[in-house]
Amino acid sequence: MMIMLPTSLVRARFRKGRVVPVFASQDDEALASLMIDEFMKAYSSRERKGMLIDRIRELEYYSDHRLVRGFYTILERRCVFKRIDTPVHPILLRREVFEESSRRGYALTDGERRSIMDEVASRLKVDRALVEEIMWSDLEENLIIQEFRPISPKELVGEYNLALIQGILLNCTRMECSVSQGIEWKVLLRDVKRLGLMYILDEHRSTVDKHEHGLRPSNILCMIDGPASIFKLTDRYGAAMARLLPTLLKAREWWFRAWIVRKGIGVGGSIRMYELEFSSKDARVMGVMLMPSRIEGYTNEPHSTAIGKVYDSSVEERFATLFNQYGTGWRLVREPEPIVVSGQAFIPDFVLEKYGKKIYVEIVGFWTKDYIERKVQKLMQMKSSSRGMDKDSGIILLVNKELVCSEPIHIEHLRFARLVIYDGRKIPMKQIIAHLKSIEDEITAEHVSDDALASDVKAYIRGLNHRMISIKEIAERFNITYDAALSIITSIAESELPNYEMVMNQFLIARDVLEGIRRDVGMHKRLVDACKVMERYGVPEEYH
Repeated sequence: MMIMLPTSLVRARFRKGRVVPVFASQDDEALASLMIDEFMKAYSSRERKGMLIDRIRELEYYSDHRLVRGFYTILERRCVFKRIDTPVHPILLRREVFEESSRRGYALTDGERRSIMDEVASRLKVDRALVEEIMWSDLEENLIIQEFRPISPKELVGEYNLALIQGILLNCTRMECSVSQGIEWKVLLRDVKRLGLMYILDEHRSTVDKHEHGLRPSNILCMIDGPASIFKLTDRYGAAMARLLPTLLKAREWWFRAWIVRKGIGVGGSIRMYELEFSSKDARVMGVMLMPSRIEGYTNEPHSTAIGKVYDSSVEERFATLFNQYGTGWRLVREPEPIVVSGQAFIPDFVLEKYGKKIYVEIVGFWTKDYIERKVQKLMQMKSSSRGMDKDSGIILLVNKELVCSEPIHIEHLRFARLVIYDGRKIPMKQIIAHLKSIEDEITAEHVSDDALASDVKAYIRGLNHRMISIKEIAERFNITYDAALSIITSIAESELPNYEMVMNQFLIARDVLEGIRRDVGMHKRLVDACKVMERYGVPEEYH
């Protein structure tokens, strides 16, 4: 389980527009060891949680109480607490005691209290000595430590430092980050998309782009935008950026800068922005231990399914499953190659391919009007570049209505882009299919008006010398729409094949062959015999 320290436990200095985390160090390993021992003692003795908390509180007198509570928060998540096994559930026992007390009136003496307890114990057939032990056994402080997964003091310090940075990032409104080039970028960007973060990938504009302790690890910068208003979705979005941190820190070399919002003390306190900048080199210079790989349950693996396909999010999985159920003929490809132009990268979730046309699909998480506008502007630049998107390609942006951070936006004026807004888990697939159908209609019109294509089809049919021509076969051979193939062949038949007849808009058949089929089929009463006749004439089984 990933642990983030709550804001109340964050140890950091805010001054001169900067955030300086107060990390745990090697000197704090003694305290870490002592606290681990206390948890081990409580686990071995199956102590109540309240007894453990009392002993931990004593340590706060001798150490920074926020550090003690931070260590406690991490160690507590490594425990499983359960109430003791009882013959009667505590809630039922309390109800019986309160009802009996209500019938008798307030117990003003110890004797009256004992009498009530005796009556309840007798009624529930519970040993009198257990009644008071059971009665409050489900409260937090009375739970028993059933499991504890120990770690070393060094590991606890490392996990604390990671949780500390994540706790600061809970109030993050914007972030820039960079990692070493290679597979680390793919892993990072995959998780950025999985978390639904708004990002732009760009090159550094300066050849000497330094921060306090040296060069950034790459000439590429990932800029993660925040909500348009710091009062809207900040906590939720900040938590998403904090969850990205373990992925970032797993890189060989990494760097990030975050903008942290902080409200002043008191009613009407002013809002101030602070910068947090940190890198792998900083961590080495300062001797800061960070252990993202030790986070319980943390994995870089995206969402996977039982059939073996892997998806970055459940929305992607639902889209792929639903789309394939419609049988549109469009080929769906996951994680196509990134499109990179002038240092910018567009990494779509899917590409839909048909008739040489590519429609990219990107599922957008958190979004603002400004983010969508910049995304569209970036796509327009890629469309106009010879090394970017194909001139015939298009884009579908799927955006979640629940994750809007600003006012809606409309992009209907862009022919190549379509904005599809979905609500929660419901993807409007019919709207997407209708959009693809309109694209196919445009493709059909292009094919029909293509004189060179019509000439090629005409030459092919002349060379066939067939008495039965399949429209479907022609469409597949020339990679054109079925309607375009039908229109072209119908036009050819009217001018050059007067002795052929179009049947069911599926076949162009010579009239003598068609008459033979009708004659021979008419000689049979059983369907199976009629099917054999059509098979002999070369009619595919699905048309029998």
